[in-house]
Amino acid sequence: MLFIAFFGLSTLPSRNGITDELFLPSPEISYWFRWSNWDGGHFRGIVENGYLPQQTVFFPLYPLLMKILNIVGLDITFAGLLISHLSLIASLFFLYKLTILDFPEKVAKRAIFALLIFPTSFYLGTVYSESLFLAVTLACFYFARTQKTVLSSFFAAASVATRLAGLATFAAILGDHLLKELKNFKIPLLWQTKLRRLLIYFITCSIVIKIILELILPLKLFLLLGSLDSILQIIFFAIIFTFTLVFAEFLFKNINFRKILTLKTFLPCLSLLPVPLYMLFQQALFQNPLGFLINETNWNRHFSLPWEPILGYLNHLKSVGIFQIGNPARVFTELAFFIGGVFGFIFSLYKLKPAYSIFYGLSLILPTFSNTLIAMPRYMLTIFPIFILLGLIENEFLQKIGIIFSVLLLSAYTMLFMGWYWVT
Repeated sequence: MLFIAFFGLSTLPSRNGITDELFLPSPEISYWFRWSNWDGGHFRGIVENGYLPQQTVFFPLYPLLMKILNIVGLDITFAGLLISHLSLIASLFFLYKLTILDFPEKVAKRAIFALLIFPTSFYLGTVYSESLFLAVTLACFYFARTQKTVLSSFFAAASVATRLAGLATFAAILGDHLLKELKNFKIPLLWQTKLRRLLIYFITCSIVIKIILELILPLKLFLLLGSLDSILQIIFFAIIFTFTLVFAEFLFKNINFRKILTLKTFLPCLSLLPVPLYMLFQQALFQNPLGFLINETNWNRHFSLPWEPILGYLNHLKSVGIFQIGNPARVFTELAFFIGGVFGFIFSLYKLKPAYSIFYGLSLILPTFSNTLIAMPRYMLTIFPIFILLGLIENEFLQKIGIIFSVLLLSAYTMLFMGWYWVT
């Protein structure tokens, strides 16, 4: 990967990240500095000058570790690279250890290989927080599986302090503990009562109508069914409220809370402490405790319903065409990765532990609340159950096709990233 990056930077035109101008390769280009392009520049800026309001979307653990190494004399860029590469080694170790708890060693080795050749795996060696997040998340799950609650809670807190997606780690660990009290749980229980069935029917119909309105509905019929869309928007919060009531009723009927309100439940809850602490920090610095959410608008993100960005992407491709040169290529790629992730999630429900599926599902759905699928291929890099599922593929033909496709795309992405082109 180091050679591919060097080859691309030495032969292809590079882009100026500020002026957007192109220039030919020259000795003035700093090879190692280019491993901190895009978000890496923000992490370096945080270490050098402290947080700016728009940078609060970057959670503090990664830049804090960079700052510590910088204080002891290490260059900021190399501090980030050192943390990322050590975290990558830890990620491979814990992915292996976690996988062999349930599957043969050959599956664990294939899972590691799948991670290393994943199309966006070069981010694990950049000044980005993906590598650290993956390492602490895998460590959290491994120690949870080996009944080391204190260590698991510690690494869950580290996961939360590294990225907002760490909330999925917390939810998965806590959810797994709660599910152990549902040993006789079966999917049909979810529609056992009239209220649950009504809710499921209502949500299903709402999604179907939304898809019809966005993709299939002819313009001349908009006035006929357009009011349904307005109704769906108005009663969305009623759906959430009803779902909360139904879920609470389901829990109280199926869970013995005296058994679960133990130290094993309390310790994982402590892993959420980085969130209020970070909010206090933002309040003291910017008088805005929710800056890490509000400032997402600076990155072209704002709250939406999960299906809205998906429909938006489909509409965009429908209007401009899939094979038009330019932006549609990125849109198509991000949508394809997401759809592939959805199919993987379905397989995880059958092949993997419930905790892994909870983490997988939440990690996949959280970005869709930001009204975009941008960076989805990079976000999927930290959803470790994907690589366990890829490790389960036994068919040699599928393996070879996957290896060729992944390595080619990984090489292209790496060279584009080094040239300061937006990849994902």
